[in-house]
Amino acid sequence: MQRRRRVTTLLLPLVLLLAGCWDRREIDERSNVLATGADLCEKGQGCNLIVTRQIAIPGRIPLGGATGAPAKGESVVAFSTPGKNGPDTARKAQAELNRTVSFAHTRFIAFSEAFARQGLREYLDYVRRVPEVRRLMWITITEGKASDVLRSKPSLELVPALYVNDMIDDAVKAGRLPDIYLGEFLTRISNKGEDTVAPIIRMIGLDHPALAGLAVFRDFKMVGKLTPDEMFTQMQLRGHRKGAESFEVALPGGNSANIRVYERTARYRLSQNQGRLTCRIQVRLETEVLQLSPELSGEDPKVLADIERRGAEEVVKRANALMKKLQQEYQADILGVGEHVRGTMPKYWKTVSEDWSKAFAKTQFQVEAEVHIRRTGLGTE
Repeated sequence: MQRRRRVTTLLLPLVLLLAGCWDRREIDERSNVLATGADLCEKGQGCNLIVTRQIAIPGRIPLGGATGAPAKGESVVAFSTPGKNGPDTARKAQAELNRTVSFAHTRFIAFSEAFARQGLREYLDYVRRVPEVRRLMWITITEGKASDVLRSKPSLELVPALYVNDMIDDAVKAGRLPDIYLGEFLTRISNKGEDTVAPIIRMIGLDHPALAGLAVFRDFKMVGKLTPDEMFTQMQLRGHRKGAESFEVALPGGNSANIRVYERTARYRLSQNQGRLTCRIQVRLETEVLQLSPELSGEDPKVLADIERRGAEEVVKRANALMKKLQQEYQADILGVGEHVRGTMPKYWKTVSEDWSKAFAKTQFQVEAEVHIRRTGLGTE
């Protein structure tokens, strides 16, 4: 017993020495990558891709929000590294920096459209193996070079990466953009009955990135684009609850009404007839009136009923046009219909699971819509 006490007395000080952050490294002792962009190399450059990294300059980024005066000079620096693949560019980038590269604070990855159409499988395989990379960062597609977005200097934000991150984050919260972060992007790609999308960024001028619709993917390759209006239709068909879009409804006599959607729901009903799948989608939109022609009254029940009926017809018209594009041009199930089939029709799913894209292209869709005006606002009459 005494021997055990002596050993414990000797070991206790050693245990205390093991406490503490023995492997800590201060945030300003790292080269923190805030955003990454990947472009294809041009012929003759002797590389496969060029990766641009936006790195924070220690001491230049203000902490605690907008309080306090910003530090003088640039807050970030962006530099490009050519290479054969992602790990090769990372090794070369590390050789050019005086601190260890860290991806723990990366907010988004941007791929040029040309890069995305060639395929993201190899690069994303590298990204998902980096333990520091957060699955909640955004994947974006740029209409031009990804490096142009990373080198932009928006006037509304000191840190360019935070401007793009906040732009996407706010659009998702407001219902203007589907919530497709890196983890969700990879999950949808791994599902056999679903394809995925990613936001498109367009440069308006030299220093102003803006959202410009959705990139459509089949597997890891980009196969097409959706305009902002088509993006809202896709969100209606998927039943993204919070809405933010508005559209015009044409009325008799040259009149019109503008209504805004603030809530969406969608229900899927599947059936099979002689081996052909039919998918009935019921869309319900809760809306409010934004503007009416002067000849119309927002207090007239007949006017409101006419707006609801014609608004529902417009929703169905847009939905049918989108389904035609998805089935005939892209053969990409970005609505997740295949996942509904897999969950509710397992026997049929076994016959089409190996090539769902072809079965999706042959599926018959019936879209029904209901538009309900809940708020008419204050008129000028």
